[in-house]
Amino acid sequence: MRPMPSVLDAMTPFPYTVDSAESLTTAVNIMYSRNIRHLPVLEGGRLAGILSDRDVKLAMAVGKGVASKSELKVADVCVTDPYVVPHTEKLNVVAQHMAEQHIGSALVTRDNKLVGIFTANDACRKLAELLKIHYPDA
Repeated sequence: MRPMPSVLDAMTPFPYTVDSAESLTTAVNIMYSRNIRHLPVLEGGRLAGILSDRDVKLAMAVGKGVASKSELKVADVCVTDPYVVPHTEKLNVVAQHMAEQHIGSALVTRDNKLVGIFTANDACRKLAELLKIHYPDA
């Protein structure tokens, strides 16, 4: 019997990040140019939150006439209590928590430093890999 993989086995390592003091425009440019939907937020080099494309869209919809993307800072829009897991956390625990809480990503740390991000896309990729192993005739 094979051991349960850890989140480290399925995450995207060394994710792009943005500083909390950056403009929302800068963050959006990073997200669109890299084709990513989740961007870890750092403050002074330490993990401070996460910015999703949904957060950006909501801020723009709610903030119409209040502030532009260039005036808003990442800190104004990001989620400051993201789902953070150690790199050793079992993959099934992370995936189950994300599904139950309707969370699109988990930030993965080692010694309190960001080492990766695990997203729904990563989960689908790992699921496809595991299905091929268990159903090789497919």
